Amino acid sequence: MEKIWKDIVGYEGLYQINNFGEIMSIKSGLLRKQQLNCKGYPVIKLNKNNVTTGYIVHRLVAQAFINNPDNKEEVNHKDSVRHNNRVNNLEWVTRSENLKHSYREGNKLPNTPIGEKCPWAKLTEKDVKLIKQMKFVDPELKPKIIADYFKTNIGNIYSILGGYNWKHIKI
Repeated sequence: MEKIWKDIVGYEGLYQINNFGEIMSIKSGLLRKQQLNCKGYPVIKLNKNNVTTGYIVHRLVAQAFINNPDNKEEVNHKDSVRHNNRVNNLEWVTRSENLKHSYREGNKLPNTPIGEKCPWAKLTEKDVKLIKQMKFVDPELKPKIIADYFKTNIGNIYSILGGYNWKHIKI
């Protein structure tokens, strides 16, 4: 399969992506280094107007190369290999279709690091315990104040307090 390059939507003239899942800075002509997130998916950070945003690479490939006439919301790896972001391995699916595929494939989840072991973790377990204790002691305490104190974004605080992230930390 020949490499085909396309502009990344929203980053035209800045970054391009190819049908193999590689991302290049147009300015430097160099490939951008990708990292694995805590769930084992390659991710990339792109910068535009001094604003840096993170993206999951397989979604960028699908958005650039795969039509989605039914507006399906998720991208599935047909072979269940999370780092195989070649366009011929990806497909748009519904949440239900994605879960069924995962179940059929035996949930081939890598041993993903959690908590402080995750390379993207911005907080420590001690921080998370304190966050939970602060909200327990003062239920009226605003998440924005907690976020500012720990120098993180408010979404992280909501995810912790809502039990979506750092579930293994109890107070």
